[in-house]
Amino acid sequence: MPRSTRIRKSRDEVYQLKIHTFDIAEIRYERYQDFKVCHARRKRTGDFTTLVGKLPNVVKNSQVKVRGSYINHPRYGRQFDVSKVLHIYPNVLLPNGDTFKKTVENVIRDVSMRRPWIIYDLETTGFNPYFDAIVEISAIRIDPNTREQTEFSRLCLPPILIPEEVIAVHHITNDMVANEKTEKEVLADFHRFCYDDGCVPLFIGYNSVQFDNYFMQIRGHNYEINFPIQKSMDVMRLSQSLYKKYHTLTCLCTRLGLIRGGSAHRGSVDVYDTMVAMCLLIQKNGLDMKAMIRRTHPCI
Repeated sequence: MPRSTRIRKSRDEVYQLKIHTFDIAEIRYERYQDFKVCHARRKRTGDFTTLVGKLPNVVKNSQVKVRGSYINHPRYGRQFDVSKVLHIYPNVLLPNGDTFKKTVENVIRDVSMRRPWIIYDLETTGFNPYFDAIVEISAIRIDPNTREQTEFSRLCLPPILIPEEVIAVHHITNDMVANEKTEKEVLADFHRFCYDDGCVPLFIGYNSVQFDNYFMQIRGHNYEINFPIQKSMDVMRLSQSLYKKYHTLTCLCTRLGLIRGGSAHRGSVDVYDTMVAMCLLIQKNGLDMKAMIRRTHPCI
């Protein structure tokens, strides 16, 4: 598609940005600088549309979450013009013929699960829970009976300003959280998300034993919100027990052939990648949950 055929969005359209998730059915056109035209199916409605824009790392059969707006092209009709790729959920083939998505579904279906799983990640203003605060909580809850996945993702207003050096890491600015709920309110919502059925879940994270579990419990204690953790699993410690070096989440995903989409160090991205990496490790190494918990939780 020549550049001259793309139309400029009006000022009103710029302010009507939407976030949608699409399944990529076909890459129809590809040009330099990652510009692509894709035939895609919107996940929620099942309607097919054309995605236009810079779509790096997007391949056929992958699932992509994007921000953009619908435009009416004078020649090609209605299109979704992508302004930013928020996350890529790879669905590419593994050596055994499965896909990442299918592998996750199979592992979750077959693994022994006596309690809910909470795969979660925190973004904070710093490393000290006594002086710093939470700015984002993201999680996926897996029900032990139905194996259904429920997502939780909230920005929250911390009682202190977010330092510039921290903004450079997770890209959450003070303006982004200015109108959000307070840290106390979001922690209360997350507590209900985790414990509403009366069962203490299994908490799963990346570097969660050393950071996320401790940070969440200290911040909750400040507001008289208790997060009892009987069992937890740290995927980073599992990686350390299986491989000799390079144990960041990005390195583990690269080792497993998983393309990271969106922005690393944003909660929703890290949570999804942690879940996929954990399922791939279970399948690849034939591990059971009890063995994994013993490897990664020092108190069990």
